[in-house]
Amino acid sequence: MSDPPWLRPEKMRFVACLLVSYRQAFGHHLLSVEKSQSSLRLLSQELFAFSNPVMAHDSSQENLINYANSSALQLWACKWDQLVGKPSCLTAPVDQRKSRAFVLENALRRGSAVGYSGIRVDRLGRKFLIYNALIWTIWNENGDALGQAASFSNWDFI
Repeated sequence: MSDPPWLRPEKMRFVACLLVSYRQAFGHHLLSVEKSQSSLRLLSQELFAFSNPVMAHDSSQENLINYANSSALQLWACKWDQLVGKPSCLTAPVDQRKSRAFVLENALRRGSAVGYSGIRVDRLGRKFLIYNALIWTIWNENGDALGQAASFSNWDFI
């Protein structure tokens, strides 16, 4: 039996970059288990099970979603293959995409953004408002931008 997609070697390496980039952007760990000498597999499992939604997209022009933890998948009413690989702009209603792109562009220039709020839409068309999201650029060990990630703990369906 093969590993789930979030435990494949390339995804675990991506998770390592995501977590290190978060710490560099905000000055603290996203996960409490990072403080110990945790294996990459354990960190990947912990991030996937993390209570706050965490989603990331790549640095391509389409900004394709390349990671979503269990909380994000539940919130967007998707399975991994229904969300990962799709353009991240599809997570927002059409009338919100321009403002979303503006925030992401500013976060990319600055390396991070704190306190973002905006409307999102799940796979079923239900809208919800996210509050106080953190957005950060994901860097690899060579200093190349791999994309951006976001996490938040508060949202309301509208």
